Amino acid sequence: MIIFEVNFLRYIMYFVRHSERLDQIDPETWKASKRFKENVFDTPLSDNGFRIAKHTITDILKRDKREIGEIYSSPAQRCVQTAMVFQKQIEKIYGILVPINIENGLIFDFYNVENYIKKFEKNKVVFSQKVKKIIFVDNEMTPKNIGKRFGKIHFNSHYKPFIPIKKINAPNDPQKQFNMRLKTAFDLINQVDENKLNIAVTHQEIIADTIGQFYFKLKYNWEVDEFRKKYFASNDYCFWITVEMKKDKMKILSLKNKDGVKKITKKL
Repeated sequence: MIIFEVNFLRYIMYFVRHSERLDQIDPETWKASKRFKENVFDTPLSDNGFRIAKHTITDILKRDKREIGEIYSSPAQRCVQTAMVFQKQIEKIYGILVPINIENGLIFDFYNVENYIKKFEKNKVVFSQKVKKIIFVDNEMTPKNIGKRFGKIHFNSHYKPFIPIKKINAPNDPQKQFNMRLKTAFDLINQVDENKLNIAVTHQEIIADTIGQFYFKLKYNWEVDEFRKKYFASNDYCFWITVEMKKDKMKILSLKNKDGVKKITKKL
C-alpha cells in the first residue's frame, strides 16, 4: 500500500517499548544471575514479559495487515527478547523468519535527560546544562555476540547499525548522544519500505523522552515531561507509537497504552 498525500510518500513505523523487565518483578533472581554480575543494566524479560510481548505483536498484526518489512531492536537483552517473540509470532502466522537488525541507536545510556531539555531547534535538542553520562553497552551486546547468545539464525548479520557501539560508549556530551538517537529514528523510518509493516523495539526513553518530547514540544509546546506524565507509565510495557516521516518531517500518528489505542490530537 503506497499512500500519497500532497504528492509526498508517507513512511510509517512502529516504535514499541520492550516487555516486562525481570529486575522490576523479581530483583533477587536477577541479582543472582551471571549476567547481573557482568552488567547490572542488561536485564532480561520476566516470564510474564514474554506473554505481554506475544499479545502485543498479535494485536499489531491484527491491526495492520501490510506485508511484513523489517524488525529492529536495541542491543539490550530485554529488547532483543521482545523482538524475538515478535519474530516467532510473525513466523507462526506468515511462515517467514524475519531476521532482526540490531540498531545501537535504539538504546539509551543516560538518565533523566528530560530535566535538562531547554529547547528544540532544527531537529535537534539543546540542553540547559551538562548531564552525567552513564555507560552500559558492553561487549556482550555487540551484534556478533548477541547472535552467539540467542542464535545467529535470528539476526541479520549483514545489517550495519547507524551508530557503532564505540560512539554509544564514547565519553561525549549527552546532548550529542540524545541527538544521535533522534537522528536514528529519522534514519530508520526513511530507509524502510513504506508498503510494509516495520517495527523497532526500544526503550521508554527513546519513545517518550526522545521522539515524544521532540514532537510534542515542537507541535504543541508541551513542557518537556508532559507526554510521559500523561500517557506513559513506568510499568506500561510494550507501549507503542506509530511515527510518520513525510518530506523529512516527523509526526506521531497514534499511541497504544493501557487505555487502548489513541490517535494523536492536541486534545489528547
